Amino acid sequence: MRDVPLFPDLVGICPVTPERQVDWKRMFRFKDGVPPQASRRIGPLLVPALMKLPEALVGHAERPEFSSLASRDLYRGHAVEIPCGEAVGRAMGIEPCTVAELKTEDSKLSGGTPLWLYVLAEAEAQHNGEYLGEVGGRIVAEVIFELLRHDPDSILNQRDWAPELADSPGKFGIADLLKFAGVA
Repeated sequence: MRDVPLFPDLVGICPVTPERQVDWKRMFRFKDGVPPQASRRIGPLLVPALMKLPEALVGHAERPEFSSLASRDLYRGHAVEIPCGEAVGRAMGIEPCTVAELKTEDSKLSGGTPLWLYVLAEAEAQHNGEYLGEVGGRIVAEVIFELLRHDPDSILNQRDWAPELADSPGKFGIADLLKFAGVA
């Protein structure tokens, strides 16, 4: 795997050069392809690069904690009154994880776990970080579903649509879609 620095050369809006395009074969299993590259498990600990974001990305920070993605997310979530993860889970009819399951009992959080942190810790608690938990997975699924529902050209708005591009009859996955799109 190549070392690809994220900061500061991907700051802002710019064209994606060919060497920066996603190599989908590293992310999904394709028929007769090499196994995809394993990713890190999902969890509540952020890598050091996200705890001290470069000045080119965030500007000059009056206080050192303002250069941390975690601090910025906490302030932003509080400012726009995003409910805590436990409240979102209850609103979805899902029994929220306990602070013991989330391993946040020693933290200074009061009033519940910030949603972004809850989603990361929930994935670790419920699925050993292999994939999102109930609340995080449902949020992602509902966003994707609503995007598809509101797109008049999506498969959800087509009559009698059935996948026909699969390598194996009756099975159609993301690798089939990427291959059809010509990106893998």
